[in-house]
Amino acid sequence: MALTGLVAGPADASSAQIFSSGSLYYQASTGETNTVTITYTGSSFTITDPGATITPGTGCTGSGTITCSAAGVTSISVSLSDGNDSALVNSPFRTYVDGGEGNDDIATGSGSDSVYPGSGINNVATGDGNDYVAAVAGNDTINLGAGNDSTDPGLGNDDVRGGPGNDYANYSNRSGGVTVSLDNLGGDGETLLGESDNVHSDIESVYTGNGNDNVTGSAAANYISTGNGNDTLNGGGDRDTLSAGSGADTLNGGTGNDRLYDDEGADTLKGDAGDDNLYSYDGTVGRDIFSGGTGVDLVGFYGDKNVTVTLNNVANDGRAGDLTDNVKTDVEDVSTGAGDDTVTGSSASNDFTSGEGNDTLRGGAGSDGLDGDRGRDKLFGDNGVDSIYGGAGADTIVSQDTSADYVTCGSSVDSVNRDSKDQVTFDCEKLT
Repeated sequence: MALTGLVAGPADASSAQIFSSGSLYYQASTGETNTVTITYTGSSFTITDPGATITPGTGCTGSGTITCSAAGVTSISVSLSDGNDSALVNSPFRTYVDGGEGNDDIATGSGSDSVYPGSGINNVATGDGNDYVAAVAGNDTINLGAGNDSTDPGLGNDDVRGGPGNDYANYSNRSGGVTVSLDNLGGDGETLLGESDNVHSDIESVYTGNGNDNVTGSAAANYISTGNGNDTLNGGGDRDTLSAGSGADTLNGGTGNDRLYDDEGADTLKGDAGDDNLYSYDGTVGRDIFSGGTGVDLVGFYGDKNVTVTLNNVANDGRAGDLTDNVKTDVEDVSTGAGDDTVTGSSASNDFTSGEGNDTLRGGAGSDGLDGDRGRDKLFGDNGVDSIYGGAGADTIVSQDTSADYVTCGSSVDSVNRDSKDQVTFDCEKLT
């Protein structure tokens, strides 16, 4: 990838100069085998390239070893042109390296750097900083140093390693199916095209495109985001975030307290072990299944209005007119958005929160928490020691169940049907 805004030096020699924009620019000439080293010394930069004749330009002097002033310099740009070259940049400034054609070795310093290694067999190592490496069609070795780094693996067989920080491999420009498993083994990438990358376990995040993708995380906290297509996302250990696009997707959180997000299509979300949050944003027709697994799990319906949820293992949940979702009884908590929602609990202890709208929340047999938020809500504690909050709006609250419940009404004129064991706050106006 060519570096935008760079001006080539003379055709018969490499060149070094400082642009008025504050960029130190090194342009390698064609036909050379370059071994360029740029070192920041505090007040200046030294440039060596034993395989080239360097012509110093604005801000630079010398012969053989070139010295360039560091005054006003904010970035470094290196264009290696053709040949099997190497570039080593020891600098804290943002650095851009265009490898060009050939098999290149490129290493950058502690700035936030961008490397475009070209179509050969390349070795790239970045230092500290938030770096970006865009591979093309070679068998590249990419080592991302400290910082939050990213790479677009090309169509070759690439070896991708992260480092300290949150690093990600980006396959989002792919239209075919991508397989990635963060297990330090090969077989990753768009395998139908013969690609066999090795995305190592020190890569934390993976993005894919619009094929039918399969991504499996590691024991670390992973972020996995797939585009459209029928995808499978497996979180592995730790606190993972899984987000799927349109399509019939399966999301498995694994161990840890995970966040799972669906989109349009018939999706299956499984929290597995841990306290997981499963979110539905699809807003369309589609038979979704939500299973919490062990732990205290939540399902949030934010893409639909007028939602009905009954924790009974029956496919009778979802928005009005499409009650085909199934929120399993191993989900303990439910949160809904705007709309007139109805949520009914199980024998476990449930926490229900409804958004704006005239909602009906019924706790069931456990010790439940009900939060009506805004709107004229109906809140039923049922059996168990319940905590009920009416919120804004004229609410109807029923806590009469022989258990010692705690009731808070909020603003507006609320009605409470209670028993003698209940604690009712002063803002509850109508008591029976």
